[in-house]
Amino acid sequence: MEVNKIVKTTPQENPAPHDTPPGGPPTRARARATPLRNSARNKKGSSKPGPASKVDEQATPAGFAEGVLRLSLYPWQKEVMNNLAPIYSRVALVAANGSGKTSNVIAPALVWHMVCFEESLSVVTASVYRQVESVLWPAIKALLRPFGDMVEVTSGEIRFKHASGRISRILGFTAGNDNESAGRAEGFHAANHESAPLLYVVDEAKTVQDPIYVSVFRCQPTRLLVASSPGAPVGQFYRCFTKEADLWKKTRATAWDCPHISPLYIQEIQQRYGINSPFTQSMLKAEFMDLGEERLVVSLGSYDNCVNNPPVPNGTDRAAGIDFSAGGDENVIAIREGNRILPLITWRERDTMATVGRIIMELKKAGVKPEQVFADAGGLGLPMCDALNEAGWTVNRINFGGNARDNDAYQNKGSEMWHRLARKIDTCDIILPEDDILKSQIVTRRAQATSRGKLGLESKDAMRSRGVASPDRADAVAMACDNAGIDYDLTMAYTRPSLLELMKQASADNEMSGWDVGG
Repeated sequence: MEVNKIVKTTPQENPAPHDTPPGGPPTRARARATPLRNSARNKKGSSKPGPASKVDEQATPAGFAEGVLRLSLYPWQKEVMNNLAPIYSRVALVAANGSGKTSNVIAPALVWHMVCFEESLSVVTASVYRQVESVLWPAIKALLRPFGDMVEVTSGEIRFKHASGRISRILGFTAGNDNESAGRAEGFHAANHESAPLLYVVDEAKTVQDPIYVSVFRCQPTRLLVASSPGAPVGQFYRCFTKEADLWKKTRATAWDCPHISPLYIQEIQQRYGINSPFTQSMLKAEFMDLGEERLVVSLGSYDNCVNNPPVPNGTDRAAGIDFSAGGDENVIAIREGNRILPLITWRERDTMATVGRIIMELKKAGVKPEQVFADAGGLGLPMCDALNEAGWTVNRINFGGNARDNDAYQNKGSEMWHRLARKIDTCDIILPEDDILKSQIVTRRAQATSRGKLGLESKDAMRSRGVASPDRADAVAMACDNAGIDYDLTMAYTRPSLLELMKQASADNEMSGWDVGG
């Protein structure tokens, strides 16, 4: 965990000169920072039971969370909350998945701000509605339950009525990627930075686009907290930890900093994705997925090591992956027997029915049944799968652009199959055939990461632009190796182009870029 010095300044103290925002410091006004003793009284002035009995000594964010809200905070959670105490604080938190940042940091920080400052305004946003409405709002409501009728909750606003009759509010909205969303993020201002401050919180900050941040900065919030699990090394949230690191109080919380995350879970993630996998580093160590331009899905060294140190042959179950030709590309059948890939079957053929007949013949010869066949249904593969079906071979259709089984880790099904194949190669769990073309295709495709921290693939268009051929053989091997338990995408309903139209398009482009989804 990256350790920062916890600032001891209380919310009512004057800021350091370098913290003064553009336009100079706010005008000093009569402070209305509400002692918890007063805030916890009902309309008749009688003390309400519950968490408001301990007061002034718990006015710091972490003290309030532990003493009043009865939360038990980890050291990194205390650090983040107390970094929010100074006026004009800018706090950035990058945390491992499942760290509890929303329930044990963001929610109590918002409640602290609302209860301790009369007429305060807190604004929280995230890129998806679910994060605000289904995750954060219930956490806040649970913390506010002991305050009873002093609290009013609606779908987009929480109001807290102080003993003085003044109202503090928390507002929540979804930050989309359009101009309207950027406009919604503007217009919030502190009535007074000391007595009626503005706290702005950006949850799942990695997915919030830069125009939203520009709008947030224009509001000049009294306190600003951006928090997220790590994603790709792009955008404002990433810059908080790199180019703009000196402007922020930063905390990094790993899975090992969270006692509730079991060692068994950590071990499972490491075994599933690999200890050095970018996804593992992101998910457990809270590191941004900096793959770099030259990061390959499978390195040459890893491939050679797998070929030179193969596992013991194991298993007799069979499965086949089929990649159909587009234009002058190859038809490829990859057959897996247990943990061994048999020599690939490849040929070039423009006649559709001849291709269908050859596929059926090769599959029968290998003893593979229709339910054991996994075929690429994108582009030209769509009518080919239909033709196989009409010939009595109903195969499993694979949509490379469809949803991955592990949707949290992979951009789409094609990415998942390729990265799972890479894992098998890295651990020498598969016997690969002697095939120089297959080797060249596997070790030249680059990995990518999405802004949401998912592993993806370099598109085939991008590969072509740097002179790399379409990875037909590698796609077939990936399908043959990754089929157990897949929820197969059936062909989606749409106006189906004719086979002649597809063949003409394929001949003109040699790779149907219009259908390319990075599979």
